[in-house]
Amino acid sequence: MLNEEDADQAAYRILKSRTGLSDLFLRQFYLFSNPKRTILEQNQRYITQNQLDEENSQWLLRRFVTLGYYAAVRYEEVKLPQIEGERAQWYEIDNLPELYSDHRYIIHKSLELIRNMLPVYPIAYNLLPEKFTMSELRKVYESFSGKTLDRRNFQRKILSEGSVIQLKETKSDKAYNAPILYTFNLNKKDIFDI
Repeated sequence: MLNEEDADQAAYRILKSRTGLSDLFLRQFYLFSNPKRTILEQNQRYITQNQLDEENSQWLLRRFVTLGYYAAVRYEEVKLPQIEGERAQWYEIDNLPELYSDHRYIIHKSLELIRNMLPVYPIAYNLLPEKFTMSELRKVYESFSGKTLDRRNFQRKILSEGSVIQLKETKSDKAYNAPILYTFNLNKKDIFDI
């Protein structure tokens, strides 16, 4: 965090530098402050392996707190930057690589919160294009809920809630049996409980 910015400003700045996107849905969700969360042996190995100057790297051997944020971004719009010394790529939640310290726990804590918010907040609104298929919407909710949802029951429930409107259009990239397109009903902000 820079001296002249608050936590939200820093989070938006970092998100933009990592995705190339701005004006995104971003929410603070948790303060990770367990005194034992930093694995000092990992940091000492990092200092040694990278031959860092002891005097200027002592801050790595202190206690850290992390203010957690999550963002909703459309995957296809993200442009992962090439930053020297860093590797950014997408991973499936169930196939994460080895992570530093308690970062796996941080990711799962954010997923837990999002799952709890699914009945209250229309997270899919921030993840899907203006027009989408029912299959695309169902996949978003399956990803976050961790459950396989019955296609017919899901569609019936979604349409009965009134949060999604069926359009008189089909997805144009399929010549045969093109799926129907839908959009969110912006007049109805409450969302369904899946």
